[in-house]
Amino acid sequence: NQIQYTLSENNLVTIFPPEVNIGIEYDLKDALILKGGVWTWDYLYIQSGSSTFIFPPEIDLVFVNDRPIHINNAEGIRCHGCQMNLKYVMNEPIIVNEVEWEDQKFPVFVRTLSEIDSFNFDQAAKSLSFEITGEDKFITLTIPLKLLWNPYTVYLTGEEISKNEFSQNSTHVWLNIKPETAGTIEIIGISAIPEFSILLPLVLGITIVIGFQAKNRINLR
Repeated sequence: NQIQYTLSENNLVTIFPPEVNIGIEYDLKDALILKGGVWTWDYLYIQSGSSTFIFPPEIDLVFVNDRPIHINNAEGIRCHGCQMNLKYVMNEPIIVNEVEWEDQKFPVFVRTLSEIDSFNFDQAAKSLSFEITGEDKFITLTIPLKLLWNPYTVYLTGEEISKNEFSQNSTHVWLNIKPETAGTIEIIGISAIPEFSILLPLVLGITIVIGFQAKNRINLR
């Protein structure tokens, strides 16, 4: 249904108070720009108040100033009077690299628009490595903790680069990097399988001893 409004010479639209609530939908030209498969928006809002960004249901990862944000439990993000570079990828390819160690298999998931080759796990060096051919592309890995324990140090062809370990649960760590050039990526952890099986009895033993000591103190009192 049509409602009353006025349109000025500088495209300023004034809507007169309606009798019922209304919703307005319009296109923002040149807001989102597709660059190399990545949707990008250079957003500036310096006034007080907040802006809310709602993403398509299939989007669970966005980047604000190149920092990853997991939104799998939310519809979007909110920005309070900010300037940011917002990026996200639609239908980002997921590569499953299965690491086999003895009789166990550990899938490592890699999300990226870059090409990944020669994926390798080195137990002695406590590292994962692979070759990348793309430049300045986001690479997000989901690494099983049973395979390689964090925190991680990341190298690009021997030079340390920045990384974001932006999410973790009891079984996996989410790691994001953005290498500026092609080369060899090496991710080094603090411990790797089968060191967990060696350390676990020691940890349990220490826990049991501490528990007995605490129990004895309580009984003495």
